[in-house]
Amino acid sequence: MHINTLDKVNFKKKYYLARLSKIFLIIQNFNVLRSEKKYLRNYFLWFAILLLIDNIFIELYKIYQDGLDKQIL
Repeated sequence: MHINTLDKVNFKKKYYLARLSKIFLIIQNFNVLRSEKKYLRNYFLWFAILLLIDNIFIELYKIYQDGLDKQIL
């Protein structure tokens, strides 16, 4: 059974978009951390959020790069 390359690309895009939508839902729940109360200052959590944002932009760049590769081919 041969899988079309277009099907692979569509599956990959759907996978990335589903993953990014879940990440954005998680980020919306972190609005509580904007409070300036001292007991909410968990720097390890802030670092984890920064890593999450970094991963989002890495995934977006992969999608962008795949789009450029399709245009070149």
